Amino acid sequence: MEREGDANAGRGEDEVGVSGFLEILLDGSVLPVNCEFDREDEAAATVEELLGSMGRMLSGSKSAYRARYPNHKVAFNANLFTPLQGKLWFGDIDLTIDRPALQRVADRIGEDLFVLSEMDGRFDQEAAPRWQHALAIFQPGRD
Repeated sequence: MEREGDANAGRGEDEVGVSGFLEILLDGSVLPVNCEFDREDEAAATVEELLGSMGRMLSGSKSAYRARYPNHKVAFNANLFTPLQGKLWFGDIDLTIDRPALQRVADRIGEDLFVLSEMDGRFDQEAAPRWQHALAIFQPGRD
């Protein structure tokens, strides 16, 4: 039943699936994009288990965190993507500390895991991430 104001009103099942995911074709490959970004699948659960909840903050103050850890490579509001599963997670990442956990994520999901900045994996870039600007790439089976 369609309701006035329903975001899916007038759309066929081919356009918006029951799960709420849209499929967007990019260079022939399918990249799932969740309009509300509320993933509840095994890959997202793996990331949350190893890194913590989506939206994780390392500190209430970015400048204070950087002052405390001046030699760390930190990505505030980072996004984790894989080429086949799309965006898995977002939040603050300290690549210096989180490197082992990020590698375990890649190993467990069996795909390359890309760490992208906020601007390269969010807003208009969520459906077309800027892979070439990855801050780090973790490949399964590598240390």
